[in-house]
Formats: sequence, C-alpha cells, structure tokens
Amino acid sequence: AGDKVVHTPEIDRLSSEGIRFTHNCVTTSLCWISRATLTTGQYLSRHKQIKLLNPLSYYENAWNETYPALLRDRGYYTGQVGK
Repeated sequence: AGDKVVHTPEIDRLSSEGIRFTHNCVTTSLCWISRATLTTGQYLSRHKQIKLLNPLSYYENAWNETYPALLRDRGYYTGQVGK
C-alpha cells in the first residue's frame, strides 16, 4: 500500500480501514456553497453561506464545530484546495 518512496503508514492504515466514497452529489453547483456544506455537514438552508466572503456566522461557535476545527483541536493539520 502507499508509495514505494514516501512511507505513510498512518495514511495507509486509514486507507485500508476506511470507506472510499466514489460518488458525490451536491445540492448546489456553486463551489463555495458546496465547500461550506462539506465542511459544516449542513445544507445551505442551515449554514447560509450565500455570499462568497460571508464567514460562518449563523451562530457564535459555528466554525468550532466543523470537522477541520475538531481535527485541529486533536492535533491534526487540515487544509482544503479548491476547484
């Protein structure tokens, strides 16, 4: 498993024990709304990210409850690459 040059045992373990999602559907074709939906786990009607530069503001601790923030709090580094 993994690359022959770069050894990534933890990623290999996650890959072997995890679930592979091969299909994805979105509720809107606008990329930032889809990213907000994936990040928050909520539909547009809840996260209300209708403006590109509008921060997660539907309640005070909205960002702290996203999966990247929860992973960060447990010592992981997270990031997203668009498009």
